[in-house]
Amino acid sequence: MKRIRWYDHITINIYWLGLNMASGSLTPIILPFLVQTFVGEATKNTALGALRSAGLIVAILVQPAAGLLSDRSTSRWGRRRPFIFVGTMLDILFLVCIGFSGNYWMLFASVLLLQFSSNVAHGALQGLIPDLVPEDQRGRSSGVKAIMELLPVVLTAFTVAKLVGAGQVWMALLVVIGSLLVTMLITVLAVHEEPLREPVEKPLRPLLARVAMLLSLIHI
Repeated sequence: MKRIRWYDHITINIYWLGLNMASGSLTPIILPFLVQTFVGEATKNTALGALRSAGLIVAILVQPAAGLLSDRSTSRWGRRRPFIFVGTMLDILFLVCIGFSGNYWMLFASVLLLQFSSNVAHGALQGLIPDLVPEDQRGRSSGVKAIMELLPVVLTAFTVAKLVGAGQVWMALLVVIGSLLVTMLITVLAVHEEPLREPVEKPLRPLLARVAMLLSLIHI
């Protein structure tokens, strides 16, 4: 594995910024505002808790499955980028659905679909550093990743939070959509993956075990 340049660390990790901009905007800011709008103050916590719990279940199932499938992908565009591209385009569609939600249950369905698509991209994204960064450079790349994860905390405070506070939910959603789209395009166009030449023969047992454990917890 060849050594990579300083700006490669940025392009490899840039999508973390978009992903965390989305999660840092939706979960603590946009969704509580919309849920309260639809169900009222008295039941907003219960409704929001149900929404977040269902979303976490989807994430637990989808993210490792997407990672496993991207491990096995023989696409000529690389193993990870096709999943990131498709996941992001679906994210944009489902974010628009959230904006058009007219009641709690439409919002509920849109958020679950968004959890599915975002974790398709997230699961594949986890493999970029191990795939592309030499072991002795992974500390530096992980540091860049940490910056990309923390920077949205500041950005959302000055953009999304102010927009939602002013009742401009659509503008807040457009900020999220823009951050996802721009960071995805940088990743897809600037990251260079070598296509996998031979299929990976990895057992499905770890994924099946995770699904079985989750289903047992839900049953309990």
